[in-house]
Amino acid sequence: MRRSLWIAMAIAVILAVFGMAHAGEAEKKGTDPEQKAPVSEAPPKDQPPAEKKAAPADPTAGTESKTPDKVIADNRAKGFYTILVLHKGEDSAEELLAALELLAKEAGKIGCLAASVKEASLDALFKSLKLDPEVIPTPLALALAPNGIVTGAFRSTPKAEKFAEAILPEQPLAIRKALSDSKSVIIKMQSPKTSGNEETNKALGEYFADPKNQAKFTLLPLDLDKAENVRFLKQLTIADPGQEKQAILIAMAPPLTIISKPYRGAASKAVLNTFLASCGSACGPGST
Repeated sequence: MRRSLWIAMAIAVILAVFGMAHAGEAEKKGTDPEQKAPVSEAPPKDQPPAEKKAAPADPTAGTESKTPDKVIADNRAKGFYTILVLHKGEDSAEELLAALELLAKEAGKIGCLAASVKEASLDALFKSLKLDPEVIPTPLALALAPNGIVTGAFRSTPKAEKFAEAILPEQPLAIRKALSDSKSVIIKMQSPKTSGNEETNKALGEYFADPKNQAKFTLLPLDLDKAENVRFLKQLTIADPGQEKQAILIAMAPPLTIISKPYRGAASKAVLNTFLASCGSACGPGST
C-alpha cells in the first residue's frame, strides 16, 4: 500500500536545460580528390574556456525527498511563495496542482506542492492557521506568502487575474501581515509629485511619538507611483493612483476592513485625531 498520497502527487520538477551544440563545417578548398577533410583545431591554450550560464533558480528543485513543511520553509527562506494543494486522495487535486503550476511558472518565484491533510509535518501549519484538517474541504490550494500568511485560497483552477491577486508585492504584503497579526494600520500613500507629503509625515511623526498611539496603529507606506501596487490601491478605492495629486491616508482594521474614508492633502496632528476618531472601537485600545 502506498504511503501518503502526497508522494504520488510529488512536484513536477521543471529542469532548465542549457546546452549549445557547435558543429563547424569544414570549408572546402580546391577539387583535389586526395585532399583530406580539415581536422578541427583545438582552441589556443591561452584562450579561457567558454563561461557556462547558470540555470535560473527553480523553487521546486531538490524537494522530492523533503517533507512538505521543509519545502515551505525553504521557499520562505528564498523569498518565494508556496502554493500548497491539500487533498484527501481526490483525482481532482492532481489536476488542480498541474493547473496552478502553470500559473506559478508564469509568475515566477513560486513553488507548488501537494500534500495529504493527514501529513504529520503540516500539523504546526494547520494549528497556526486555525485549520482543522478533518473538516477542510478538499482539494484546497493555499497561497502561502514568504512572511507566513495566507494570501489566497482556491477550490478550483482560478483565472490568471484572480491568481495574480494572491501574489502580493512587498508593500501590500506588509499591510496584510500587520492586519493578520490583529493590528490596525494607517496606510500612507504618497509619490514624489503629491503635495502635502512633508506636512503629513511631520504630523504622523508627532502622532506616533505617543506610545498609546503606537499601541493602536501600525504605520505602513503604499507608494502611489509603484506599478506593482496598482491592484491593491484600487482595492482601497484609489481608482487611478497615477492621477493623485495629494498625499492620502487610509485606516484599516483586521481582518481586511477599511475603517476611514481616504483623507487627501496635508495633515496636521489635529487632523489626524479627527480623522482617526471616525473609526471608533475599530481603532483598538487607547485614545488619541
